[in-house]
Amino acid sequence: MQADDELRLVRSSTDRQGFAHDKFQQYYKKVKVDGAVYSAHARNNRIESYSGDYRGIRNFDVTPAISAAQGFQAALDHVKGKAYAWDAG
Repeated sequence: MQADDELRLVRSSTDRQGFAHDKFQQYYKKVKVDGAVYSAHARNNRIESYSGDYRGIRNFDVTPAISAAQGFQAALDHVKGKAYAWDAG
C-alpha cells in the first residue's frame, strides 16, 4: 500500500469456530475502489489468512470532470424515465 491507499473496516464477525473475520473496503485518494474488498481471518488474536481483491492504483487523477448536478442530469437523460420514485409523494 502507498500513502494514497486506505483500507476501511466495513464489518467484523466471529464464526462458531472462533475465527474473527474483518472485512475492509479499499479507498484510493478517499474514493471507494469498486470491487476492492479485503478480509482478514484471525483466531486467538493471530491472523491466519487474508483473502480478497486489492487494486494497485498509481498516479490516477480522481478529480471529477463534471459536477454532481451534471452527472445526475446525464443519468436521467440516459434512463429516459417518465416517473421516478422521488416524485411520488
